[in-house]
Amino acid sequence: MLAKIAEYIAKKETRDFVLMLRNEYNITSALDVIETWIRIAGYPYRHEVNFSKQAYTIQHEMGRKWSVYLKEQYESLFEDFGLKRVDFTVTDTTLSFMVDTEHLA
Repeated sequence: MLAKIAEYIAKKETRDFVLMLRNEYNITSALDVIETWIRIAGYPYRHEVNFSKQAYTIQHEMGRKWSVYLKEQYESLFEDFGLKRVDFTVTDTTLSFMVDTEHLA
């Protein structure tokens, strides 16, 4: 059920949200909105960039369900941009993921 809610939000709401905030909908604007949200939420996080690979680690301390919810939401969002394989690590307090935007416009 949690996965279905996250997927619904990602598919129905996130596109409009990213467009409203960045006036464009692409992987760069989506990642920028995600990072802005992390900062505003006050979560400690790390963002590393290595050429086209971007890695995020978000320490939220809100439990495994929150990690799963965010993973499912981001996974659905990234699929919208053609990113079929994103590496996620889910724990009770942290979500980590790495995306490679090399072949995306």
